[in-house]
Amino acid sequence: MKGKENLKIFVIDDDDTSRFLTTRMLELVRNQQEFICHEFKSALCALDFLSNRQNIWPDVILLDINMPLMSGWEFIDRVLDQWDLFTKTKLYMLSSSNHLLDFEQGLARKEVKRMFGKPLQLEDAYLILNSEYSE
Repeated sequence: MKGKENLKIFVIDDDDTSRFLTTRMLELVRNQQEFICHEFKSALCALDFLSNRQNIWPDVILLDINMPLMSGWEFIDRVLDQWDLFTKTKLYMLSSSNHLLDFEQGLARKEVKRMFGKPLQLEDAYLILNSEYSE
């Protein structure tokens, strides 16, 4: 497995506990892998960050679907309108929903690499990090 220094991961979720648990799962499976995790309480905050720091593009985005003000789907659309971000950034959607429609909608979008339930499980965090470091 080749190492990739300072992998940049964005965790975008309005729920404080979910954000904490997602980041913690990644930290627990990191092994020797280096990454920087930027946490955002809303999709709007993440868009603002991207607009003001265009030299800091994430390698991975873990994005909640259902958030107030701007949903995960709206975030994807806004990013696609402004940048060609998803050619290099891997997008994983997170959902606490049990609705099959949410998962089908996510998997139907070419930008979405994979859907995960919340809270993110250790196995899922391991898959995310290992897919990044093995490429």
